[in-house]
Amino acid sequence: MGQRGATSPVMITALSLALLAGCGGDGTNPFQEETDGQTGGGADPDAGGGDGTGGEAAPDGGVSPDSVPDNVGNNVQSVNYDEASGTFRVTVNSLDTTPRTATYDRTPQLDVPGYTAFSVQEDPLDRFFIGLAATSSDDTSSGAVVLDGGQFNKVFGGAYFERNGPYSPHVPEQPANGLVSYAGDYAGLSNLTVADGNPDNLLAAVPAGTDPELHPAQPSRVTGQVFLNADFSDGSVNGAIFDRVLEESATSLPSVVLVPEPGNLDGQAGTFTGTVETPEQDPIGDYAGVFGGEGATSMSGGISIEGYLDNVENELEYGVFVLTKCGEPGDAALCDTVNPDALP
Repeated sequence: MGQRGATSPVMITALSLALLAGCGGDGTNPFQEETDGQTGGGADPDAGGGDGTGGEAAPDGGVSPDSVPDNVGNNVQSVNYDEASGTFRVTVNSLDTTPRTATYDRTPQLDVPGYTAFSVQEDPLDRFFIGLAATSSDDTSSGAVVLDGGQFNKVFGGAYFERNGPYSPHVPEQPANGLVSYAGDYAGLSNLTVADGNPDNLLAAVPAGTDPELHPAQPSRVTGQVFLNADFSDGSVNGAIFDRVLEESATSLPSVVLVPEPGNLDGQAGTFTGTVETPEQDPIGDYAGVFGGEGATSMSGGISIEGYLDNVENELEYGVFVLTKCGEPGDAALCDTVNPDALP
């Protein structure tokens, strides 16, 4: 995703949301796993490889770094999320903190359904980053999204996902039936920024008289629901993210569609990629993810989208979904409507 210039503040419902455009990114591989012993790893930098459109399974059940394409990961190089201890460490190609790998602070006020929130801002004139993270109910996959609200005409961030431990593909009892479903919560971060005075605005106070050009901004959170169908026989995945809401302004956002493409699911590697469209079939971005667990009991993935609002220019969003397979313990309520014959 290329660089873009700044835009003026715009009105969405009753809230004035300033847009700061541009993704950043230098074309490097975004998810090189750290080797400092922090919990949350699983990718082996020396295992597998590929072109970013499928990746290969690592010997320990993890996935190669190429399984997170640049167009979804963007500036994020690594995320280590330990759900048990509540720690969240991120390496981002940006001016976020010193040292380059930052430990974010737990920020319960910014939690969204299914995802734990963290944030970091070193001082009032530094960028304000938010991270939202989750682990599947069976601990077999994890995901996160990270974004700052923008400063000096740029935002930095991206989505992250990984497999935790061994993996094997879904193997149906009847060979012709490889279709399974996944459902759950979605969490996103948008460069539609949080207005001053909003109770969820956690920016450190800037000294009076500071030139507005120096002010950082806070990204808005997006919530929603996800439903995906994966066909391990045909090698395809598709679905939708719906009931989307811009949390800080309670603004409804349009649904987005994760369209099917032949062969976009590699069952043996446990990876998938594809294009995101509007319901009107206009391409607006990309999605990618991995399956986790024996029998693909979970999946985690991310999206990168832009240009999905008719009344706004240069809006962008990164998002994450961590889902349990329908029929598994801890699956979503929406799974109750799935054809029982299709469950393993």
